[in-house]
Amino acid sequence: MRVLIGVFIVLAIVFFGGMAAINNPAVQDRLVERAAQNLLGAAGERWNEADGLTVYICGSGSPLPSRKRAQPCAAVVAGKQFFLVDVGTGSWENIQLAQLPTESLGGVFLTHFHSDHIGDLGEANLISWVTGRTGPLSVYGPSGIEAVVQGLGTAYAQDDAYRTAHHGESVAPPRTAGMVAIAFEQPSESEETIVFEKDGLRVIAFAVDHDPVDPAVGYRFERDGRMVVISGDTAPSKNLQAAAQGADLLVHEAQVTRPL
Repeated sequence: MRVLIGVFIVLAIVFFGGMAAINNPAVQDRLVERAAQNLLGAAGERWNEADGLTVYICGSGSPLPSRKRAQPCAAVVAGKQFFLVDVGTGSWENIQLAQLPTESLGGVFLTHFHSDHIGDLGEANLISWVTGRTGPLSVYGPSGIEAVVQGLGTAYAQDDAYRTAHHGESVAPPRTAGMVAIAFEQPSESEETIVFEKDGLRVIAFAVDHDPVDPAVGYRFERDGRMVVISGDTAPSKNLQAAAQGADLLVHEAQVTRPL
């Protein structure tokens, strides 16, 4: 009995001592720094060295909850540039597990504003910020993107200030906090719009049929003679068909009529 009591006392000391350490701001800061270093490991460096266009599916689920799949998200790595197309709930966990180069996140392209396509936008903003993003996060989308970014910015404004106050400007610099909305008019049925062009990468938006959702677009990424097309949510569409001609890879929405 005395042995059991002794073991209990030792465990209690370890537990409460550990809790006290975790509640120490210096320990918390070290844990945050260590987590950031883990996110910037060798795998992240290998992503940055990828040639041409590399696509990683971070989520392929639906609005219905699933233990197996996160909601829609595709990562596109183009040399040292890294972008996301949509960022549904659960997708950011997959991004971190894949050790994608979060500090290099150059922007998020939203196809439309359904909740299952924007659910982890706040996480994308926060984690890319504290792992070393060089400026506010650019969020591209058709008209209406301003309301999404402004709303999330308001929701996270206090958190931004807390992160800087707690972890310091070296971890959470105010000058790179937050998001910037970059809006464009939805192209007509027969048009395409260049929404990004830098360092040999061009991103083109085109309209898709997601009635009654309006606007809704897909994106085509072009670099070094390679082409990737991401449809977003869409019904059969001649516009998408035309935009995907000659693509090396088409990431297309699909729907099943039975539970998975």
